[in-house]
Amino acid sequence: MAFKEFFDVLKSDETKEIGKEIVENAIGALQADPIACNNLKEIIVKSPFSLRDQFFWNRFYNFLRGVYLSPDDAIALSSKLFANDNDKKRNGMRIFEYIGKIDTDDTLQFMINATRSFLLGLIKISDYFRIAKALTDSLYEDLIYLSEHITEADEIQGNIQVLALSRAGLMIEAGIDGNEDVENQYYVFTTLGRLVDRYAISFENEERYKWYENKVSTPKLYDTGMEEISEEEVRNLL
Repeated sequence: MAFKEFFDVLKSDETKEIGKEIVENAIGALQADPIACNNLKEIIVKSPFSLRDQFFWNRFYNFLRGVYLSPDDAIALSSKLFANDNDKKRNGMRIFEYIGKIDTDDTLQFMINATRSFLLGLIKISDYFRIAKALTDSLYEDLIYLSEHITEADEIQGNIQVLALSRAGLMIEAGIDGNEDVENQYYVFTTLGRLVDRYAISFENEERYKWYENKVSTPKLYDTGMEEISEEEVRNLL
């Protein structure tokens, strides 16, 4: 097939219509619409998908199976992500893109966990997509490193995992030490790094859940050197 003919096929009405059907029915599948699921199945069976395509659809199926544990989950996700036509297309395409970039079943499970956290109202929609992007921008091994070290209070000296996590926004330089090389500076975990661990990587880890609860509900208090004043004195100041 000549180069021009190749592009003629891509821009043909028939090709565009197939692509439109795939997107519309895939979004319908995200909403657990049985008719859309059946339509999508028929399209996949009839179309000459490549090995890469098969990997995507297997991941997509596993994503749906992990997210929708009850009929109510589909209703909740639809109301949160697909409230109108604009949200439906925009958010649906974002989810497809993130699923397409995931390279391991374990990272897919982290994406499922983040979606479950969103369904349960534990995170807002912007944080959900931030977590999803961070997952796709990070190696699975680096995410495990994050989870294994995030409870440490001390700063962590730069290494290959730390620098990778920093590029994904999950760690940040704590300061500049003139005695150390650029790659050996010290880093700390960011708020996004804690969100990724809490609501995606360690979502079902009971001990980690308790750690985050204690960390959030028991903030560290600093001695200001000032005497505490009574409620009556506070009212008199207002």
